[in-house]
Amino acid sequence: MGRRDKKPYLRKRILYFCGRIWARFAILLAKWLPLKYLHFVAGIFGKIGFYLMKKRRQIAYHNLQIAFGNSKTKSECDEIVKTIFRDTAKNVLEVAKLAYTDPAFLRELISIDGLEYLDNALSQGKGVVALSAHMGNFPIIGPRLILEGYRFNLILRNPKDKILAKTLSDIRIKLGLDSIPDKPRSMCAAKSLASLKKNSILYLQIDQNASSQDLWVDFFGWLVPTFRGPVVFSFRTGAPILPMFIIRDASNHHKLIIKPPFKLINTENKEDDILQNTAKLTKLIEAYIKQYPSQWWWLHRRWKKAKKNN
Repeated sequence: MGRRDKKPYLRKRILYFCGRIWARFAILLAKWLPLKYLHFVAGIFGKIGFYLMKKRRQIAYHNLQIAFGNSKTKSECDEIVKTIFRDTAKNVLEVAKLAYTDPAFLRELISIDGLEYLDNALSQGKGVVALSAHMGNFPIIGPRLILEGYRFNLILRNPKDKILAKTLSDIRIKLGLDSIPDKPRSMCAAKSLASLKKNSILYLQIDQNASSQDLWVDFFGWLVPTFRGPVVFSFRTGAPILPMFIIRDASNHHKLIIKPPFKLINTENKEDDILQNTAKLTKLIEAYIKQYPSQWWWLHRRWKKAKKNN
């Protein structure tokens, strides 16, 4: 390894180590503190994170500039970024609390709108593709629906750090979540199709940075590589796509919004259909982000490979 490679490698190891410490500390706090005190502590952690995590803060501001240009003032951007750090801390502690508490408290923490759309879709017996994004405390969507008796599977990308990945995996197991790693792709596809055949909910998010080999669609005026999974799975199985988002509608309360089935463009040109449908789903996510700008995870480099859509 050359001298130039050592610095970023060391930085990553330090970040992974900090991630492990934060995960273990969150679990320790969650074991002993009531939820209302966890929310108070999260507010403190959020403020500390805002000032200490300079790189993530810069990424968030840069992303807001890409997405909104000059349509948002500096003070509006400041408020959004500070809210992200605060709510991210709350989200982590809420998830950690779930692993060591009777999940029944979720009924008070999360209300659900549109459950009838989910029931009607599942009545077809083909499963449901839940299309979502990194908005709000999305990890608790699964436990909330499992609490209502639904089968729930999610496709995820594990952290590269094996120890941190194991810690998060243990939490998911305690929450009763069936997770499907996104790699290798062939195994991911096989397990995803199998879950739909069992009439389960298959939860996917398509707002993360994807491979350059994936579909390029418009997102806030920029072409970005985007996962085609939801549309492909729906075409292959007949499972309806239901947009599903969770938002923090009060300081310490969430609302899970389940929308009616997405109407697929279905012609004889399947490749173009997949592209057009993925583009429409991405625009749906964009609309929700515009409606709830402080709820999306601006800390992720979504526009890393972006090209200006002229």
